[in-house]
Amino acid sequence: MYAAGSNSHGQLGPSHRDDLARWTRIPLPESDFSVNDVACGANHSLVVATDSHGRARLFGAGSDARGQLSSRPDSRLRIEFEPLEVEQLCDGLQLPLAVDEYSVERIAAAWETSFVVLRPRDPTSDASDVLLSLGANDWGERGSAHATKDGASLVALGEGISGSEGTRTAIRVVDLVAGPRHALALVEVRHVVEPSTNATRTCRRVGLGWGASRHGQLGPPPLSSVSPRITPTPQEVLLPASYTGANIVDVSVGRDHSALLLRREGHDRVLLLGSNKHGQLGPLPPASPSTAPTPIRKSFLAPTDLQLSPALPPSARVSAVHCTWSSTFFAVSSTHPVTPSLVAFGLNAHGQLGARSPPSPALPATTPASSPCAVPAFPPASTLRALAAGSEHVLALLERDDDAEVWGWGWNEHGNLGLAPGEGDGARGGGGEAEAPADVRVPRRVWPPIGSAEDGGDADETRKGGAGRPVRVWAGMASSWILVEEDDSGP
Repeated sequence: MYAAGSNSHGQLGPSHRDDLARWTRIPLPESDFSVNDVACGANHSLVVATDSHGRARLFGAGSDARGQLSSRPDSRLRIEFEPLEVEQLCDGLQLPLAVDEYSVERIAAAWETSFVVLRPRDPTSDASDVLLSLGANDWGERGSAHATKDGASLVALGEGISGSEGTRTAIRVVDLVAGPRHALALVEVRHVVEPSTNATRTCRRVGLGWGASRHGQLGPPPLSSVSPRITPTPQEVLLPASYTGANIVDVSVGRDHSALLLRREGHDRVLLLGSNKHGQLGPLPPASPSTAPTPIRKSFLAPTDLQLSPALPPSARVSAVHCTWSSTFFAVSSTHPVTPSLVAFGLNAHGQLGARSPPSPALPATTPASSPCAVPAFPPASTLRALAAGSEHVLALLERDDDAEVWGWGWNEHGNLGLAPGEGDGARGGGGEAEAPADVRVPRRVWPPIGSAEDGGDADETRKGGAGRPVRVWAGMASSWILVEEDDSGP
């Protein structure tokens, strides 16, 4: 596992607090772990890895000042990844099962808040998943009315699900995403059937959101026309008429907006909610009923609504949605040979749209602006396999010529893209200031790492110290991660 970017609190785990402007291999406490997932907050990071016995383990690095790593505020910085014991995180909580009967299933991180999903180890269990939250609760991001600064809390998933009153249900967390101040969870609600009855076991999907909500990023509230500043416990995200949670395919969140990919009868639409200050809700169809300002901004886009020249073909599908803080990305697939694999819109101040266009104008949050779309350019004959959207930078995992590469663009002030000063699109600093890594406004290869004149290396040669095939990418708040499969000759 390699990391780059902001490290002022040791959150990348390299045993020091200097930013990493080059890809640096990050060790876990033991060598026989297989990394499953990474989550990054502002000054802390979480990793879930499986040990040689098939057991999922949780690790953390960085700041614990708000209790985001241990559930109890601690001023000590963890500059290396350390084990986080689930038994200690759950101390004082009333769980349906004993702690050792759960396994860490997934993780997420807000600004100074951590989320850990625990799932019963027994796949036949009718007990629900448990969603722990720990750390800051400035915007209701803990998702619990009982959150305290001195302990973890249980996110009240069941309280936000309508129609389950008086019935026994088991909840499974299918997906969980968090921005700086709000979170979305896609859950499956399984109605538990007693063996003595002949009732049919049913299952339905529900999208839930909590945290900051003033901009309408959690959708319209059920009983009011004005979005509350904070939604402290999970509430069901209201979908357009004729759509249900079963149609939700993917979810993503930015700082003040959310994206939900919906699929029905083979057709894709993306529901975008929240602030449109930087055009992150995308282009509006010409006859859209949303063309009048409204306290709750939303748009509902089909692939053909994207303002491109040439336009996307009718066969275009949206395979995934991603959000940086103030930009949105549609991963697109089609049988048409010239269809772009990625379309972006929103803020472009740091080049995060991956195209050399003017910075997006700042607009009132409720203005129904028609945002121009950008198409990041990738190498010919390459296939987009995965995308990771960070705060204001993006990583793309590409398959090319039977090999894999990572390309990146956007904000690079802390070396987020693994590009040191002189390797971006220009230089920052000057006038006596230390030179800082420059932003990258169009996609460029960042893995395998490319040498520079500073290293005495050739621009077309791989820099020593990084080798292997990339298989996963993650991007956080000014930080990036690449999981690499190395051969025996690797470092």
